[in-house]
Order: sequence, then C-alpha cells, then structure tokens
Amino acid sequence: MRRPTDRCHTATRSGFHPPHEQTVLPLWQADATQICIKIDRAALESELAQVLGRPVDKHIRFDLAMDLTSPAGARWLSTLCILLDTVDDPSSALNPALMSQIEHFERALISGLLLQQPHSLTSQLNAPPEASNPRALQSVLDHIESFPGAQYTIGDLAAIAASVHASFRTSSGSNSE
Repeated sequence: MRRPTDRCHTATRSGFHPPHEQTVLPLWQADATQICIKIDRAALESELAQVLGRPVDKHIRFDLAMDLTSPAGARWLSTLCILLDTVDDPSSALNPALMSQIEHFERALISGLLLQQPHSLTSQLNAPPEASNPRALQSVLDHIESFPGAQYTIGDLAAIAASVHASFRTSSGSNSE
C-alpha cells in the first residue's frame, strides 16, 4: 500500500499519478506553479515497443516519485521546458517545421521518461541485447549518415534496426542472423 507521503511533490521531486487512482495534491503557495502532463498510454507503449524491438504485453506502472535533481531527472525536466517553450510560441501552430519539432520533443520526453524513471518494465529495458546483429547496426549507422540533419529518438533507431533484422529473417527463413 502506498503512503500519502509517496506522492509528496516539491520543487525538486515530481510524481506520477495513474489515471485510475485518486490524486491528492498538498497545499501549494499562491506563487507555486504546477505542470500536469497527460501522456497517452498508446504513445507510451508504442515508444517502449520501439526501444525493445517487440510489442509491450502489459501496462507500464511508474514509480511515483521522480528526482528532478539527478542528472537524468534534470535532462528530462530540461526537455520538458524546451517542449513547453516551443508549444508556447504563438507561431508554432502556423509553422509545419515547428509542429514537427514539437512531435519530436514529445517523443523525446516519452523516451526520456521510459529510460530514466523506474517502472514495471525497467528490467526489460536494462536487459542485455539478445544477440548481436552487425547488419542491423550498420543499417542504422548508414541511415544516420544518409540523413545527418534528422532528429531521432532511441525508438526511431531501434525501429530501423528491427526492420532490417525482420527483413533478414524473412528473406533467409532464419530466426537469427
């Protein structure tokens, strides 16, 4: 059972509130700012599936507290601030390039969350790769060199590698390289 203090947030500690559980926020000072972000479950699971290279078979449950003073927490908060600044730009709705950038920042925020915040599938993320696949790695490197100005998330690169691996398995009738 979670204690109410598990959900205590400060300027240096953020938290997660699952949609199906009650959330109680402590008293805040009049000049305090709260930022609430709702991340679509399908987007979260899709990003994780890309990083893992396979479908996600259960819901992700995050630890409630996130330390925003750790290097990873500070990076995540910085990404959030950049996203918020970009969204707040009045010209963003009219500029297709900025809209593309916003989508990239959203995915980067989700990827950062999955990689830095402990959750129910963290052990799968931290597990060693099943097998080395030099062809897939070379394909990812070739893709990056072909599009040097493109923005990639870890999920994007994992999807490129998974696509090459799947193509190889299909064409060779093999289960591994």
